[in-house]
Amino acid sequence: MSDFSNSVDVFPLNGTVLVRVIASSKKTSGGIIVPATAKDVPIQGKVVAVSSGIYENGTYRPHELHEGDHVIFNWKYGVDVFIEEQEYRLIKESNIMARLEGVNYGEN
Repeated sequence: MSDFSNSVDVFPLNGTVLVRVIASSKKTSGGIIVPATAKDVPIQGKVVAVSSGIYENGTYRPHELHEGDHVIFNWKYGVDVFIEEQEYRLIKESNIMARLEGVNYGEN
C-alpha cells in the first residue's frame, strides 16, 4: 500500500476495498459545484487496498477489483477515512459501480 506513510496501514476486511478519492466534486452546466458529500453524486477513485476476498453464502471468492484500479462509486455507500489529510472511502466491492480503463490522473 504505497499510498500510505510508514505509520499507518489499513487492511480492509470481508469484501471491502479502500479507495483514494480522486475526483470529489461535480460541476453543473450552470457552474454550480456540487460537493462529493451530496447524495447520488458519482465519485472517481483509485483502489489502494482490498480485503483477502469475499465470503458469502458459504462460499469464498476473490475480488474483481485489484490495487491500482480506477473506479466510480456513489458517495452514499461506505465510510470516510482521512489519513494524513488525504481522503479515502472504505466501501464494499458490491457498491462500486464501474471499473475504468485507460484512465491517467498524472499519478503512478
